[in-house]
Amino acid sequence: FKVFNNQPGCFFLDSAVRTRQRGRFSFLGAHPFERFICRQGSPFEKLRTSLNRYRINKPKQSIPFCGGAVGYFAYDLGFSLEKKVKSLPGKQASLIPDCCFAFYNSVLIFDHFSKRLHICCVGFPEKRESLARLLCQDNLKKIKSLLERAKETPVEKDILSPQEIR
Repeated sequence: FKVFNNQPGCFFLDSAVRTRQRGRFSFLGAHPFERFICRQGSPFEKLRTSLNRYRINKPKQSIPFCGGAVGYFAYDLGFSLEKKVKSLPGKQASLIPDCCFAFYNSVLIFDHFSKRLHICCVGFPEKRESLARLLCQDNLKKIKSLLERAKETPVEKDILSPQEIR
C-alpha cells in the first residue's frame, strides 16, 4: 500500500477478519476514471445510471470484485430519505458529501487463503473492445511498474503485533 497511497483516488479495502466465511480478499486500487459526488437530494437514480453503464459481466469465479464503484453513503443522507427524522435545529450542514463513489477499471486483489495476488483490468470507460483491451494493457503496465517499486521500498514496522500490545 505504501507505493500506492500517493496515487490519485487510492483505496484499500482490507479484510482484517481471516475466516473461511469472511475476510478472504482485500482490494487495492487507484486512478478512478470517473467520480460521482452528490451533496443534496437523492443520488440514487443518477448513481444507478452510472452503475448500469459500467456493469461487469464477469464469469463465475471466486473473486467477488474485479472493478467498479467504491464509495460511501453518508449518515446525513438519511435525513433526505426519512421524512420523520430531522437533523437538530441550528446544526451546521456537513461538508461531507451525502454520497461519493469513484469508479475503477483496475484492481489488485489479495487472496489471503491462497496467498495469491490477482490484477484485474476491465477496460472501462472504453466502449470499443479494441480500445478497452489497449487500456487494460496500459493499466497493467502501470500496476506492474508500481509493484516493482514496492519491491524496492523498505517496509517500516508501524503495526504492532498482538504480543507487543500486551
